[in-house]
Amino acid sequence: MKTLMYYLALVLGLPFALIFFKMKITYEGKEKFKIPKGTIIISPHKSFLDAIAIAYLFFFRRLYFLAADWYHNLLIIFKPFMLLLGAILVDPQGRNLKFIEKSKKVLMKNKSILVFPEGDYLYNKKLYEFGDFKPGYLMMANSSDAPIVPIILDFSYGIFSRLHIKIGKPIYISSSDNDYINSNNLIYKKCLNLFYELKKEKATKIKMTYTYKELEKGDVIRVKHNLYHHYGIYFDDEHVLEFGDGKIQDSNDNDVHFTSLSNFTNGKIPEVRIVSKRHKRSLKKIIDYEKEIIGQKDYSIINNNCLDLVNRLTLKI
Repeated sequence: MKTLMYYLALVLGLPFALIFFKMKITYEGKEKFKIPKGTIIISPHKSFLDAIAIAYLFFFRRLYFLAADWYHNLLIIFKPFMLLLGAILVDPQGRNLKFIEKSKKVLMKNKSILVFPEGDYLYNKKLYEFGDFKPGYLMMANSSDAPIVPIILDFSYGIFSRLHIKIGKPIYISSSDNDYINSNNLIYKKCLNLFYELKKEKATKIKMTYTYKELEKGDVIRVKHNLYHHYGIYFDDEHVLEFGDGKIQDSNDNDVHFTSLSNFTNGKIPEVRIVSKRHKRSLKKIIDYEKEIIGQKDYSIINNNCLDLVNRLTLKI
């Protein structure tokens, strides 16, 4: 009965899914691989549409999911309906761990379970950061030896948008590994790097050129440092947003900060990026997102450098 209700809901919602998702799927390492059965699927959470999109991604697999018990108690008919669709209820305060044993039974039947490690999306509205991951999914993996597969969405929903999805390689947790804090931090960082890679892939498909012109607020500018360029966002002559200082290094000493135009250019004339209006964010949104990431560290030449930063803030990707 539960499986019938689950697929009935998917079929009835299929026209909506075809209009609002239009999925473009890529894989970590670029080579397509098979996702194992009996998998714990984890994903960052920013909208109620996330769960629906992942359900359609695994259309031909029966997908169960963890859901916060307090939320589904708000409506007396909502909780039974969610249980019928395959929800495994969880106490968000961690006072009851029965969900681990229930999840183990599902996973041992080669069924997959969707988990949003951050919990409720209502408290996770930042665009380029994720909320803290709770370790419940690691306890599930430890008790069942099930692999963990990260599914990263770019949260682009709508009639005129296309949802891009990156599937990460399966992660296997040793049953003797009880260091949940370290494992959780590593998986969190992997999910964030996959998210940055997804944004980078979208940015490379946008046509961009550089020229010399009078600077305007919100412009992406760059200067040449030997064989490479250093990128920033111009706000005024005293405020240019940059990640690092243009030196080649991979260090947590680098952060997102403001510098002056003279310090940024070091006597050189900056080039200004030209991009079509349909790909460019409004100045207001650029300023809002700048406030979100100011002080961010984890600079990486490969996955999170100054060019990646300006692309994420100024392009509609």
